[in-house]
Amino acid sequence: MLNMRTQTYADNYYDFSKVLEYACGGSNFSTGIISLETLIEKGFLPDYCFNLSGPCLLLLIHAIDREFNRSPLGKIDKLVAELEKGFKRLIKKWRNITKRLKKRN
Repeated sequence: MLNMRTQTYADNYYDFSKVLEYACGGSNFSTGIISLETLIEKGFLPDYCFNLSGPCLLLLIHAIDREFNRSPLGKIDKLVAELEKGFKRLIKKWRNITKRLKKRN
């Protein structure tokens, strides 16, 4: 359904999955409400979630997961990708320099 990737989601998988099922209309109503209350009590979801329609609740949960994913760990992945690009550029420059040196000799 949604690509939930944060540790917060993984640690609270049961409750998030029941709320997501509830939002899609596929879960037992009381189970979805209990899980929604649990996530609100833990501070992962705001109180107004009870007033949202299913699609709005799905979008909110996805947006919250995305915001949690922008944590320092998400930034580290981005930095690693930038470093890899930088190393590839350096290797390419080094190869060009060694080719020029070989041509001189």
